[in-house]
Amino acid sequence: MAKDIRLKKGFIDHPKTVRLERECGFEGVKSLLRLWDFAAENKPKGVLTNMDADDIEIAAKWTGEPGKFVKTLLQKKSNFLMLKDGVYEIHDWKEHQGYIYRSEERSKKAKDAAKERWTSKSRSSKTSRSARLREAKKKGNHTEAEWEEMRKFFGTCVKCEGDSELERVDRDHIIPIYQGGSHGIDNIQPLCAKCNAAKGPELLDYRITYCQKHNIVMPSKWMSATSRHFAGDPVDILHNKTSAPSPYPFPSPNPKQIHTSNGERIPEIATGKRKIPLVEIIDDLNEVTGKDFKYMNDHTQRAVVALFDQDYSFEDFKTVHRNAARLWLGTKYEGGLHPKSLYEPGTFEKFRNAPDPEAQENGITYTDVEAYKRALARGEPGAKLDPAVEKRFKEAGYV
Repeated sequence: MAKDIRLKKGFIDHPKTVRLERECGFEGVKSLLRLWDFAAENKPKGVLTNMDADDIEIAAKWTGEPGKFVKTLLQKKSNFLMLKDGVYEIHDWKEHQGYIYRSEERSKKAKDAAKERWTSKSRSSKTSRSARLREAKKKGNHTEAEWEEMRKFFGTCVKCEGDSELERVDRDHIIPIYQGGSHGIDNIQPLCAKCNAAKGPELLDYRITYCQKHNIVMPSKWMSATSRHFAGDPVDILHNKTSAPSPYPFPSPNPKQIHTSNGERIPEIATGKRKIPLVEIIDDLNEVTGKDFKYMNDHTQRAVVALFDQDYSFEDFKTVHRNAARLWLGTKYEGGLHPKSLYEPGTFEKFRNAPDPEAQENGITYTDVEAYKRALARGEPGAKLDPAVEKRFKEAGYV
């Protein structure tokens, strides 16, 4: 079950929130937060099944005029709520509350993993732990001296950092051996018993986030080549029989920023080849588009690293961000201003080589052409355009 909901910075002063407050007062804003809290607890998909407008207002503890709260949320300018086929849904719930949205899948995955590992049927049909450990050692092994070196290097549990008040730390296999992980040092991390038990089926390498948080460098011998390059899906890794990778260098999702010991943000990530200004890249995208994307997103990290491995530079990313924003902001394609779309190799190359907006042909700039296309897409008649611009377009054969 989710323990929190997430609010974007600037939520209180967002035009939609201000509009809600003007319509329903600040009690309306409080009721919206209560509705989100209710959904996180009872409707993790954001779909308010079997709930009518009255039920929603009761769940939100709205005490004002009956029906006004839901009616305001449904307004196009507010757009906090949608009505699809007679069922109310919280708008963009999956995008803004992704961790809650996937909570049921994570819970099922954990239960299935526990059942697979611990049920008597599983124990009788699977090889014993000792047999699995022998297989793991064939894929990779480590010495007691290597473990002691790692234990002393970190000096604590790399997940809770001693919050559990348990001094002893034990070896944790990042990819569990029952899922095919090796016993090599690159698949080992020091966790206390409490964190080890709570880890579940997630394949998380807490060593890297610990190092970034404390501004220290982990010896490369403790990382596989796969983990250094944020390589493919864990299932693919296991099928390919690679040795003990750490498929997720950054736990995801992680609502906290990564900082150094003196409170400054870490601006770069190491990939084994060179350092990549990941935070600067995403900050630039947010500044240009007015969005609020997170650099902790696993897909974003992998896409950025893949592009840098093809010798693209930070300046290339800045060029792509500006060209994409110029061409897509304010159009039906604005939803594509997202790392998942922009950092796809073909799209990235397209925007990197977009025409110079001020380059002229027949006295018309590329910017003029795009503006004219947008005007036509909105259904504006040519007569509303500047007569001189329209004349140049006709002479150039655009109309």
